[in-house]
Amino acid sequence: ELGIPLPALHAVVVGYTELVGGALLVAGLASRLAAVPLAVSMLVAVLTAKRAEITGVADFFGLLEVAYLVMLVAVAVGGAGAVSLDHLLARRLRGDRAPSSLPANALKA
Repeated sequence: ELGIPLPALHAVVVGYTELVGGALLVAGLASRLAAVPLAVSMLVAVLTAKRAEITGVADFFGLLEVAYLVMLVAVAVGGAGAVSLDHLLARRLRGDRAPSSLPANALKA
């Protein structure tokens, strides 16, 4: 109906992508990697399922899928940020144990 070949297969792939990718985004783990297939999924949703609803620029930017797409592209480009498991793991791998904003003697009891 939407013109997507093998719709049953694509439904399963997109379902697992949204489940696993969404969980990774919530956890802030492998965020950039998880955001890419989710962004592709949103782009396909806009181009297939939502195309008939778009009659102008305002309709396009009013779609929730477009907002998701913009946010996913921002995560893919900029990363998850300082409050994420990605950031915590990167700090641990660099050997940083304490946040850099605290003086070294502040952690002593």
